[in-house]
Amino acid sequence: MAIGSGGIPPPDPPLWNARQVRFFYPREVMVYTTTMQPNAKYYGAAAQYNRPGGSSLGRLLKLAGLVVGIILLLFGGFLAYNFITSSGKNTAAQLVARQKQLLSFATINQETINNDMLKTINSNAVSLLSSDSYALQQGLKSVGLAMVPEAITKSEADATSAKTLASAKVQDTFDQVYLELLREKIAATESLARTVQGNGSLKAATQTLLTNLSAIDNQLSKLQL
Repeated sequence: MAIGSGGIPPPDPPLWNARQVRFFYPREVMVYTTTMQPNAKYYGAAAQYNRPGGSSLGRLLKLAGLVVGIILLLFGGFLAYNFITSSGKNTAAQLVARQKQLLSFATINQETINNDMLKTINSNAVSLLSSDSYALQQGLKSVGLAMVPEAITKSEADATSAKTLASAKVQDTFDQVYLELLREKIAATESLARTVQGNGSLKAATQTLLTNLSAIDNQLSKLQL
């Protein structure tokens, strides 16, 4: 402790409240936290130095992590979009294949039907389904598919109806069995058509198909064989 003139110690410095003083240097910021307690004999007690934000390398690593995260997010969105688009195309192709199978079923059995009313309804159904088949094929092209993939065509093939109807014909119950099978196929086609998502010509063709299938089934439901 310094002694003033006359041997009398200098007065104690005034009391200080806690405060922060920032000094900005070219490469760092030094934060001095100075707390002066009563009767402290010097300034700058309990000074603390803090460096902001880490080194340049740390900031670069954080930036790199952010860029990688954005890239992964975009890539994930791209994969999800492709999955949804591919799934939509497959469903549309499946509908085209199923509707064609229904049309073929009605066409092949037209001449074997005995009941006049059922024969008339079936004939009208063939006309409507033929028009729908063409419209659906054009709609399929609008989503990027020129034709139905072979695997989907095979999955929609009917390997049992012909044998069932042949047996029914022998037992003289062809019309009844045919009517039952036809309505089952109409219901299955309607169910799939309601899941097809698309715009433009595909959407229009699908809506027309649903309208026609509903009208055909409504007529079939009134038959008493």
